[in-house]
Amino acid sequence: MSSLWQTIVSLTAAASLMVSGAVREAAPHQADGELMLVNRQWYISGDYTPELRTAKVNGQLRELTPEASLALEELFAACRQETGCTLTSVSGYRPYDKQVRVYNNKLKRVHNSVEETDKYVARPGASEHQTGLSIDIGQKNAEDSNLGASFARTRGGRWIRENSWRFGFILRYDEGWESITGYEYEPWHIRYVGKEAAARIRNQMPLEVFLQDYRVEVLLRLIGADELPVPAQPLTVLAPADETGAPAEEPPEDYTDIPFSGLMRLLIPSASAEDAGWDDFDADIPWVFDLPDGYIDPSLLLPATAAHPLPEGAVPDDLTELTRRRNSEDGINLNGGVYVVTQDRPLLRREAAEALARMLADAEAAGIVLQVRQAWRSWADTKARYDRYAAAGQQADAPGCSDYQTGLAVDLVSREWSSRGLSTLFGSTEEAQWLSANAAAYGFVPRWPLGHEAHTGHSEEPWHYRYVGPAAARWMTENGLCLEEMYALVAELY
Repeated sequence: MSSLWQTIVSLTAAASLMVSGAVREAAPHQADGELMLVNRQWYISGDYTPELRTAKVNGQLRELTPEASLALEELFAACRQETGCTLTSVSGYRPYDKQVRVYNNKLKRVHNSVEETDKYVARPGASEHQTGLSIDIGQKNAEDSNLGASFARTRGGRWIRENSWRFGFILRYDEGWESITGYEYEPWHIRYVGKEAAARIRNQMPLEVFLQDYRVEVLLRLIGADELPVPAQPLTVLAPADETGAPAEEPPEDYTDIPFSGLMRLLIPSASAEDAGWDDFDADIPWVFDLPDGYIDPSLLLPATAAHPLPEGAVPDDLTELTRRRNSEDGINLNGGVYVVTQDRPLLRREAAEALARMLADAEAAGIVLQVRQAWRSWADTKARYDRYAAAGQQADAPGCSDYQTGLAVDLVSREWSSRGLSTLFGSTEEAQWLSANAAAYGFVPRWPLGHEAHTGHSEEPWHYRYVGPAAARWMTENGLCLEEMYALVAELY
């Protein structure tokens, strides 16, 4: 049975990541569709040929599926209108036999090294270009911008990153996603998935990660369930009845992990790599990926405010106690701990605790010593504190509305401020300024930043930081967002 905290986090993530019912899906009986998956683990049949249309855009090799080609025309026109630069098509649809030639030519150039060839060229059947949904693009008159990382730095490349989703296209192979997609960084390669799916993905996650969540919705419809299961393994789903991936007529009592091949035949049934003739294909690879550094985890954005209160029994499952620092006589950290000045047990969620330890160690290496003054606080402790303050005619966070209850919040102060009454004057200290400049790199942001009182409903606290993960922290810092604004943005995107 899942804990209340798991349920809260799962429902929050599901609300943010669930595909709307309007998104077109690749039906279980067809091989094509906007969301068909082709990668190094899931191959397309050698005789697969989509319906094609030549897009009326600049460049060469402009064939795509009819819907994708029309969307590409809109994308090119909008880029021209909004930036003044002209995009150009480099390579769209590519049939299987041409991919054979491309692969073999690369193989010859690297002295028959299959390992080296696989880094940069898809094997026949593993290329998205064969779907008619992908295209490589460049910017006209931009030196060395075609099929190179420098395209990302051009006006067109920057515009594509920010706007391609508006026209149903996503960046397919972004930097930091190599372990998931199986391909090196390609800022020039975009993939059509339809406007609604692209608006959810919005270049924040690989297609593989998106489909992990999307498949759950499809499977729930197939088995007639109303709720997402919250198992220890988040991708636990109903097993198929046979090797074709057909759903069971009678749902079994237990949920078990579907093998990669059976699951994808169930949802996006193109041919497997085994069918394409690659002997080293493992048909039972689990459909589980580590999330890339650029992925924003909605479960780390729980606001814990009057608008989104946490219930009394909400306790993170992965709370871990911070190790109190133990020094040698000459001040050397003997146990990798941190300075803690609170008498309470200093607890944080594991990911936040590990990031905090790294941040404080790096701060000390830069000559900045920070101490933990407050970490996790339970609902009951928040209520007791609220009652004490109310009796004295003072304000305090109401039960369920304390950022500390998330297990992601921490108060950090200098030695000088370890026992003083906290005030905004702390913000002028060297320690506070170091935090302001560096915390985002470790996944922390100011929870109550100056100038955002209208959104947070809280005055500035330059000592109070909240862990949201490195990707979200970078995004919030670069765009000047507080947590409430970021939470609303994620809800709007997804």
